[in-house]
Amino acid sequence: MKIIITGASGVVGRDLVPAFLARGAQLLLVGREPSRLAKLFPSVECTSYAELTQHAKGYDGLLHLAVLNNNVAASAEEFVHANTDLTASLVDIAKQAGIARFVYMSTTQALDDRNRSSYATSKRTASNAVLAAQGVETRVIYPSAIVGDQLNGRLALLNAASPSLRKGLLELYSAITPVADHAAVATACWNALNAPDFPQQTVVSRDQSKNSAFLWIKRCTDVLVALAILVPFCWLLVAIWLAVKLQSRGPGIFAQERVGQDGRIFTCFKFRTMAQDSPNVGTHEASTSLVTPLGKVLRSTKLDELPQAINILLNQMSLVGPRPSLPNQAQVISEREKLGVLTVKPGITGLAQVKKVDMSQPATLAQWDAQYVQLRSLRLDLSIALQTLRGKGGGDAMAP
Repeated sequence: MKIIITGASGVVGRDLVPAFLARGAQLLLVGREPSRLAKLFPSVECTSYAELTQHAKGYDGLLHLAVLNNNVAASAEEFVHANTDLTASLVDIAKQAGIARFVYMSTTQALDDRNRSSYATSKRTASNAVLAAQGVETRVIYPSAIVGDQLNGRLALLNAASPSLRKGLLELYSAITPVADHAAVATACWNALNAPDFPQQTVVSRDQSKNSAFLWIKRCTDVLVALAILVPFCWLLVAIWLAVKLQSRGPGIFAQERVGQDGRIFTCFKFRTMAQDSPNVGTHEASTSLVTPLGKVLRSTKLDELPQAINILLNQMSLVGPRPSLPNQAQVISEREKLGVLTVKPGITGLAQVKKVDMSQPATLAQWDAQYVQLRSLRLDLSIALQTLRGKGGGDAMAP
């Protein structure tokens, strides 16, 4: 495998080049200072961006790591020039040289469309341009903050700590903000260049299901919020239950089977908002004519979701997570299974919901759910919860 790599002198590149060489790759390293690259990797061919066109033919893939990072004080124009314009020119060079696959190292910050920093914006624009490019296969990798044996940036202070303390503090940090290991990033880059079925976009981050700090804090938060709903506001729940029963025939609490973690079926509780004997279908398949007058108020204010605090205490749901589907929503379940979404507990609200994606779009829903699973953190959960409180986390749209 003959591979061109830009940005090899960076933190990621210095680990990645030896890993690629160990796999038998023939490399061409590209940078603004080829002499510096030659000193770092004396056995590897190096060239400049200006001379790349002359050397690019015959290579199988181009991995673009070079970046103007967010820890650099630079103008918006400088970020665009370094992160967006350079990427576009390299895509053109790859096309002209007949390179089969172009792989771009982006950042998870580019996935957050609310992040308007010059760094995130320039990387987002570049990522979208790479994905839309014609004439060359493209792949985009979105790593979380990358960590290795030697920590950099804000985490460099942890290098002086003992190994056990360093591990614990890093685990706590990664519970708040997702991280990715150097080895995982290197493997993702290699597979993006070589594997025929590698997805066009992939997120690289540590699995939070193995982070005890994240799991413990998230569970404690869930329980505390559930108790804060059920104990001081029990009078409100009783009042709503009574109002639902008096306003229309049927029970006050609507109990419905849903698909939970690992595909296990559980009973989900909500205040009933529809007429009794309504069909057991997804909300987007139900008619608005079935919703009771009081149900419309409960749905618009999300008060119908309050009984799910019981599901949280039973450890069947979390405050934030993919919304649970019905057992008969086979396409939703299938799409989620393919992307590993069912490995986490469902939630009262989730990333897809604040993005206005519901069960009527199974594939798109599963992609947003998978992105949540890959990037879940205490900070992301808080962001989703706050967006929901501000009115973004709406339920599925109903049929007319």
